Amino acid sequence: MPAWIETLLGLIAQFTGGREPSGPSIVWYGIAAVAWGLLAYAAVEKRRRERSPREWLLLLAFLFGLGRELLMIGVDVLEAFSVIDQGDGHAFLLPAERALQNIAMVVIAAAFMGFVTNRRGPTKQYLKLALEVAALCYLASLWWWIGADSRDPQVSFEFAWSEWVSHVAMALLLFFPIGFLWLKSSGWTRIAVCAALGCFWMFEFLKILEMATGGVYASYFTPIRHGSYLLGIPLLGYVFLREALDELVRRRVALQARVCLKTIYGCRLWKAC
Repeated sequence: MPAWIETLLGLIAQFTGGREPSGPSIVWYGIAAVAWGLLAYAAVEKRRRERSPREWLLLLAFLFGLGRELLMIGVDVLEAFSVIDQGDGHAFLLPAERALQNIAMVVIAAAFMGFVTNRRGPTKQYLKLALEVAALCYLASLWWWIGADSRDPQVSFEFAWSEWVSHVAMALLLFFPIGFLWLKSSGWTRIAVCAALGCFWMFEFLKILEMATGGVYASYFTPIRHGSYLLGIPLLGYVFLREALDELVRRRVALQARVCLKTIYGCRLWKAC
């Protein structure tokens, strides 16, 4: 591989938590936690002005995403201070953090499917199916990991069959709303949301490629995967920012219209007198 690509991946890895085999560090979780936290705050503020089902779903999704990052930060901190040994409780932590991440992504997809296309039926069916699949993937991972960990403490969770099922299922569940939104809607919201969901899809797809190649190219895939995940979150923030700006413009236009009407009627009344 050319040296410039190696250098570029190394620079990206400094923001995305390192490269394999060292795995993600607290940097990646920390940046993601801040981003999810800001989105959650924006969703709370939006709900104060506009109580819609979309804002409620998005707030839940952002809290799930934030919970996943805080969970992993807490694990890293406890391991760093030797409060727990590396690997303690992974039978419950690894499936749990994957489940939180999966739920956050599919709920975001469902929320925007309903909002952008204004089609409640397909959105409810998708959300129900996605949550059921996420729950089944969690139970499968938990069941496999508990049994495998008791047999062999050196077993790798990353290449288990349950991880195959989870990542393939999530890739399919994220691909559907991207296609649905692109075909059934238009405008800047469609582009921004599809781009964000596309980043989350890339996060899952590259993991499938990594597992398919036996982890040989993990050091190349990991910075791009983690970078895609981090990029998807601020793209969702762009949607909130753009909507806030559009709302501000509408209010300003409405205020100017009222001022103009008052001026016109005021002039007419003055002439009549």
